Amino acid sequence: MIILKLAVIIIFILILIRLRIDLGLTLFSGSILAGLIMGMSLKEMGKSLISTSTNKDTLNLIGIILLVLILGKLLQSAGNLQNMVDSLNNIIPEPRIAMILPASIIGLLPMLGGALLSAPMVEEGSRGMNLSPEEKTFFNYWFRHIWEYCWPLYPGLIVAVTVVKIPIEKLIIIQFPFTILAIILGLIILFVRAPKIENRSRGRSNYLKNFVLLFKSLWPIILALVLIFAIKISMVLALGIVVVLTFILLKIGIKDRFKILIKSISLKIIFLLYSVMLFKKIILESNVFSSILNIVGTKGSAPIILLFFTPFIIAFLTGVNHAYVGVSFPILLPIFGINNPDLVYVMFAYVSGFLGILLSPAHLCLILTLQYFKAELKKVYKILYFPVGIIGLTVFLILLFSRI
Repeated sequence: MIILKLAVIIIFILILIRLRIDLGLTLFSGSILAGLIMGMSLKEMGKSLISTSTNKDTLNLIGIILLVLILGKLLQSAGNLQNMVDSLNNIIPEPRIAMILPASIIGLLPMLGGALLSAPMVEEGSRGMNLSPEEKTFFNYWFRHIWEYCWPLYPGLIVAVTVVKIPIEKLIIIQFPFTILAIILGLIILFVRAPKIENRSRGRSNYLKNFVLLFKSLWPIILALVLIFAIKISMVLALGIVVVLTFILLKIGIKDRFKILIKSISLKIIFLLYSVMLFKKIILESNVFSSILNIVGTKGSAPIILLFFTPFIIAFLTGVNHAYVGVSFPILLPIFGINNPDLVYVMFAYVSGFLGILLSPAHLCLILTLQYFKAELKKVYKILYFPVGIIGLTVFLILLFSRI
């Protein structure tokens, strides 16, 4: 009976997702439904609603994500991203590598539909290579997303470590090889499909000038990483320091700076993150938790099936990274382990979900890139299937051998 109730909760959430209901509202509604059908009283529900809003983890998560979004907007407005791309293009002598750099560099900062920002640069860089619209779509799309397995500024990663309660460094270390694998697979396809052409010099003679420009454009990101991983201060404080410094040093009018600040603060994102933490709390306090533990205790492949399909389906339907993490990870917590999470299980679920993101027709980056290059989705899928399949096979084999 409890398994049936769990299925009702998941199906309810998937239906709302399919109906394109706001993700925050979807997860909030799923949380209320979970509490009610699991027998929580209205008083208990009210306490959960209030305690989640004042919980340290919830406030910390909201603070980190908002600061990341603000930093991205500030750097974009200041021209740092364009300077970053230009300087690297002038340093790298191989035109094919220079072509995919804009997407990969812009991918360092999470932003909604960021692939559209790099698409014109990829278009320019591909001149003379005779690439099809689908190939240009793939290169822009793929290299835009190579960092999402391990880059600490991505909301999906931040939500994952907050829900599972593990240090972000641990998840970065175990998932970093997938970024390397994604780069290798992308380069294999690049060098097979894109012909070698003559070097198009764009000011490469002045390397020192380009390196200085690169450092100037990257300093906020470098400082954030140093504060978090070298000096070991909290992520929210480190990002706060970087955002304040960037805000002060931004070479635009004070009114424009505050406009950027206001536009970066999204009430929808705040509500979504609150709903994620509420969903986690209710799942942990209800009988759903014990029912999933019963599944884990059974022999067979049930845990692995849940670890793969729960994040993959939600990711495929939403096309939003932090959405699949926020919905599936609270449900999967009993499989991960509460006090001592199994990092291989966490990695398997995260990567499985991200494969759904890469293939999702609802993914904004894919939609915008298809429109920009006037490409056909079916033909892009034909290129995508190979690298996505290799990554999927790799993560499955890692899980398999870790259980031996």
